[in-house]
Amino acid sequence: MNESDQAKQLLAQRESGISVSSGLASMKGRMIYRFIMILICIAFYYSTEGAPVFVLIIGFALGMYIQDYSWLQSIAKSWGFTKSVINWQEVERIAKKNS
Repeated sequence: MNESDQAKQLLAQRESGISVSSGLASMKGRMIYRFIMILICIAFYYSTEGAPVFVLIIGFALGMYIQDYSWLQSIAKSWGFTKSVINWQEVERIAKKNS
């Protein structure tokens, strides 16, 4: 995603803000990849009679889910402040630059 696309996305979210659900929806590819990775690790865990390395990988993947959710939550909570300090004229200029 280039700067122009990012600026357009920011302008679209200007009034409503960034919600946890919209953030998760934008990361759906990454979430699906991690879910598949967890399923593969579960399958390997049971097929190798409980190799602990797969539990470690599953823990890392679940930790990434939790970290992404927490990050989106903090962005959603601070959107009011973020909205007030952003130079919206500059964002509009960048959005129009490559249109």
